[in-house]
Amino acid sequence: MNIKRIVFVSLFCIAVLLCAGKKAEAAFPYDMEQKPVTVTSIQDGKVAVYSDENLKNKKEEVAGNNLTIEAYKVSKNSIYGNYKSGKRSGTGWFSLNTFVVNPKYKNVYATVRDHMYIYTSRSYSKVQTTIKKYSGVIVISKVDGDRQVICDKKDHYEIGWMTASAFSNTLLYDGREKQTLADGIYKFRCGYQDDENGGSKNQSVMEAYPEYTFKIMHTTQNQYYIQNVETEKYLAVTFKSASKKAEKGSVGKYVVCWTKQPDKTYGLFQLQRLNGAFSIQNVKSKYFLGQITDTKENSEDSQESDSAKNSEELKVANSGEENQADTSSKNAKQQSNTELAFTLEKSRSIQPTHWRIHAAQKMSNTKKPFIFTQYDPEWCATPYGGGGCMGTAGCGILATVNAVYALNGQYMDVMELANYAVEKNYRIVGSGTDDGIFKAAAKKYGQKYGFAWDGASGSIDVLKKKLKAGDTAIVHVQGHYVSISDYNKKTKKYLLLDSNYLPKRATSAFGDWIGVNRLLSGALESQYFYFFKSSEL
Repeated sequence: MNIKRIVFVSLFCIAVLLCAGKKAEAAFPYDMEQKPVTVTSIQDGKVAVYSDENLKNKKEEVAGNNLTIEAYKVSKNSIYGNYKSGKRSGTGWFSLNTFVVNPKYKNVYATVRDHMYIYTSRSYSKVQTTIKKYSGVIVISKVDGDRQVICDKKDHYEIGWMTASAFSNTLLYDGREKQTLADGIYKFRCGYQDDENGGSKNQSVMEAYPEYTFKIMHTTQNQYYIQNVETEKYLAVTFKSASKKAEKGSVGKYVVCWTKQPDKTYGLFQLQRLNGAFSIQNVKSKYFLGQITDTKENSEDSQESDSAKNSEELKVANSGEENQADTSSKNAKQQSNTELAFTLEKSRSIQPTHWRIHAAQKMSNTKKPFIFTQYDPEWCATPYGGGGCMGTAGCGILATVNAVYALNGQYMDVMELANYAVEKNYRIVGSGTDDGIFKAAAKKYGQKYGFAWDGASGSIDVLKKKLKAGDTAIVHVQGHYVSISDYNKKTKKYLLLDSNYLPKRATSAFGDWIGVNRLLSGALESQYFYFFKSSEL
């Protein structure tokens, strides 16, 4: 099987499905449907209101000089929400440039290092709101050094302006949405026995279930497309109608099917970490993916387990949904028995819905690595032990999280690890974190997150050898911990991940390829290396 071909085809399909308007959507918070964005128009004249996101059907025109909107959606170059202009109000779509200076601007994420003012306009004559130290902003436009930004106000977001001098007192960070699992190829097997440490020692139940190799691709809020690497088809569900009809619609059930292209309605699955195991919930049907052990005598009707068969039949009022489902069901009949081995369950409490997921290969992203930084506003201001906060003292914690994520794609809970370090006295107030936390973290959380301790060394040669073998490393440099996730034998450079970039280290928040000379002297002079390796159980 040509893995490169699988990856290319997968990315192409996703790009076709999602590329339209991606830049504009990415600039806005992914959770704006729950936390709306409030903004004032930057247009003075008449502004058109539309009934559709493509801005084809104009509803009315309103005055732009006193127009505000509480926005819930962004699509392509349009924005949707509840608007008010003088005495007129309503709901509709607007051109994005009604509120944003440059909708094509490549957004930037930053954390402010002090209390700051956000203004209503570039005249800076009126303060719109204030933001606290270590708050995050999203820059969506830049004009002569000034920034138009989105700021978080707990129950909503606001758009305003920040001066160039104020923005100079910020720290950039990678604001991409955090994923429970990084995009990539994983091994899936259900029947995992969980306990408080992420899994029991006896995993004999898993032996009754086959292992699958799937590629996962994240969309938003831990929702993924799941592709079978062998068949190149995408996992989905379909509504299978029964022969009888109900007054309010069709009677039937959801069953598993496979599609040639990713289905944004029926083919999105939310991965939810239980502990060491995951549940896989179909977003449309709300059912959890399970598996049956005997696939030899499988048929289409056996896709639903006994517990699901005995459950109440589903009623769907939308006849269009039924028709699409029937078509998918016909296609499902032609698929192999192996692909029909899955069930749909109402509850994730039963063991066949507990999936163990581990990386099929090292997950280090050498082109666009994701670095979890200390000054991420999610935890930057959170106290760390008896003094200091994660932003100023959490380098040992974030170095661990970065090393594990680059190793196997598993996102560790940052504050869970930080609290454990405090509890076990690895937190040294005024200094940082004792290096004993790295081995202790592997022992405590290795089974949960799929990694293991692989020793320590002060040798560059050992570092290179371990990286080539698939390890990642935490590096103790002068007064700081960083991570190294990869080595390029052609350029002879190391991929360094710094959770707190500083001018003296000449690093960035987005990963840096450095030569060995920088590990031998200067601010990045390495004193010791700590290694993690991947572990399936």
